[in-house]
Amino acid sequence: MSQTTLITPDSHTKLPTTRDENAEAGWSFKRIVDSINEMFTELYGYETARVAVEAVESQIKFVDVTISSAELLALNATPKTIVAAPGAGLALVLVGAVAYKAAGTAYDGIASGEDLAIKYTDSSGTTLATIETTGFLDQTTAQTRAVEAYRAASGVNSFTPSNTPLVMHLLSGEIATGDSDLKLRVYYRTIPTTL
Repeated sequence: MSQTTLITPDSHTKLPTTRDENAEAGWSFKRIVDSINEMFTELYGYETARVAVEAVESQIKFVDVTISSAELLALNATPKTIVAAPGAGLALVLVGAVAYKAAGTAYDGIASGEDLAIKYTDSSGTTLATIETTGFLDQTTAQTRAVEAYRAASGVNSFTPSNTPLVMHLLSGEIATGDSDLKLRVYYRTIPTTL
């Protein structure tokens, strides 16, 4: 009988499959090695894929973004990207956000409906959350607001996820004056668009 040298298995290693003629018919050396190879393939292949998917999906991530007062005054015409598009086969799902405006000159010219909106893509994208600006940006004192992702009044919460960036947009029109930056912490998940 020939001698077999064992090597440390990794995801590309197959154990030798020399047949042991003296093994029981039901559990030949080849059958045992094939079974072990299947276990390694299942362990390394599945585990690697699972870990890769979990690294992408499992945790809520966040990003801190500052929208300068100049950007805020032009936010209707020029939405600010707050999270970049995640790449092919993936989409961003907004979990929520915290917005902070430091004390300073109040923003003026805030009309009804001129609210901050987190959207997909750009000014025409799907709105995922909104923050009322009245009582927030028009104050001289420091203000903090928290917002969750949009929930439909009907109770139907489904939406089409998009492989596009998340942006901050000011609805309706531009506001005037004001000199405080708007600081955001945006919480999100990355999900697959196909399973």
